[in-house]
Amino acid sequence: MIPTTANISKPVPSQAVQLTWSVHLIRRHPERLPKILGVLGLVFVTGLCLFHSFWLALLPTFAALFSVSEFVFPIHYTLTAKSAAMKCGLTALEIPWSDVRHAYVTDEGIKLSPLRRKNSRMEPLRGVFLRFGEAQHAEIRAVVTRLRAEAKVNG
Repeated sequence: MIPTTANISKPVPSQAVQLTWSVHLIRRHPERLPKILGVLGLVFVTGLCLFHSFWLALLPTFAALFSVSEFVFPIHYTLTAKSAAMKCGLTALEIPWSDVRHAYVTDEGIKLSPLRRKNSRMEPLRGVFLRFGEAQHAEIRAVVTRLRAEAKVNG
């Protein structure tokens, strides 16, 4: 059966991708890779000594690897009219624009926070941090500003 235009779903405008980019921090700081590999090796050897099992030694090694996953694996960012999303390895974070209480710019990127108080102790643990890509500072700022303004008007 040949699909007709009635069977093809059209993308919802609110979910249309506005901007996507990736950041790979290990490429920005390749001198840190030997230290990371050394620590992971040390964790593995310590696991072998403690557990006397190759497979059990992998557990703390993977735990250590996932703790630095944002540095080791590429981070993919997606901005839609509905939300800002970040995906890195097994971690996926998303914050709807309607939940963003404030956003502030640093040298590294833009922090989107759902908290009401700006300098709360929970600030580092909540929200999504959008790291700037290579030479995309102005474009990312402009899209975030526009999408936040649209969310305030529509919400």
